[in-house]
Amino acid sequence: MLNQDLFDSLEAQKIVDTLMKGQKDYVDERLEKRLCR
Repeated sequence: MLNQDLFDSLEAQKIVDTLMKGQKDYVDERLEKRLCR
């Protein structure tokens, strides 16, 4: 049986990675729009 704490921390890491990636994509998009003006 998988340790629940380990599972939770892996899930949290996945969520953080997803958020960080989303944030980076958002910032990149904003920069592109600014540069295109």
